[in-house]
Amino acid sequence: MINFFGALLENKFLCSLYKEELFDLASSGVSLQGNNTISLEKYYSNHHKGFSKAAAVGSATDGLFFLLKSLALPSGSKVAVTSFSFIASGSCIKRAGYDPVFIDIDEYGNMSLDHLAEMTGIDALVAVGIFGKPLDVKRLIEICEAKNILIIEDAAQLDFPTMPGCRSEVYHGSVVSYDPTKIFSGFGSGGLVISDRSPIIDYVKKLRYHGNGGEFLGYNSQISELSAWLILKKIFHHNESWAEKRVHIAEKFNKIFKYSNGIRSLADPLENHSLHKYVIKCRCSSQRDRLIEALSRAGVPSRIHYANPLPYCEIFKKNIDENRVYENATKLSSTCLTLPIYPLMSINDQSIIMSCLNNFVKNDI
Repeated sequence: MINFFGALLENKFLCSLYKEELFDLASSGVSLQGNNTISLEKYYSNHHKGFSKAAAVGSATDGLFFLLKSLALPSGSKVAVTSFSFIASGSCIKRAGYDPVFIDIDEYGNMSLDHLAEMTGIDALVAVGIFGKPLDVKRLIEICEAKNILIIEDAAQLDFPTMPGCRSEVYHGSVVSYDPTKIFSGFGSGGLVISDRSPIIDYVKKLRYHGNGGEFLGYNSQISELSAWLILKKIFHHNESWAEKRVHIAEKFNKIFKYSNGIRSLADPLENHSLHKYVIKCRCSSQRDRLIEALSRAGVPSRIHYANPLPYCEIFKKNIDENRVYENATKLSSTCLTLPIYPLMSINDQSIIMSCLNNFVKNDI
């Protein structure tokens, strides 16, 4: 069976390549808030030309929650979010005491900015770059500045956030993820909050460790030194070459679906796409079911991201506007399928996947 995620292969490769360095770190007795965590935070500040500051946290979910808390909006404030994403994009809004307002998606699965432009009464927004495709940042900022909507970027599915350094008064901060499913995965979970505003990062750093020793109610949300070390290795030594390999694989897959019977790649065009996931959209749910079965017979795993639009999850029932229809999100949830893509995928495994896809496209009518 082909691996669906690439973290296992990547981690084995890096742990073997840097075996002595890893042993020294594991034996040092420094588990949290050490030099690797500091270096990871500094890297993101330098990456955005010094405009930003960063704070590493235990997970991107915590990071998103902390950023939402830092808005300090009144309880029940309206925070817009896409109707199609991982549950945390919406649940963190409720966790922070606000009310999520769901917006339907565009043809690529991202929040429809046309729909956002029509909305009123929104106080803030969680901007998600779904599957690795960023939103149109220029237009997003124009809309939010005109409506005085604060922006938090959920960049958990991007390789790097797109908004730090944008110098807009409405931009509040971004969060990235180091979950095992992500491009820069650590050992276990982890996340990072980035903001152009130093007071926000100071607040997040207090939140992540017990409210600065009891100054206020805080949490325990820290990334391990081992994870920070691993993430830095992936960023500094392998990011460019591994990104090129993901693109090369995606280009092969995209060619298969160029002239297929109703199947299209959501990673086409590839420009600015991080390829956190390679997702296709089938003509209908029955075609997707047939493709899943064909892939399974060939030993190729696949996943559905996401089976339910966020508004229809149980925890959001009280937040649904019965007058709103999430037509595009509902359609995509019943027709999308995620295929494996990672830089260390062997040529043989790529060939197996491509052969299965080619046969299906050729024979499925």
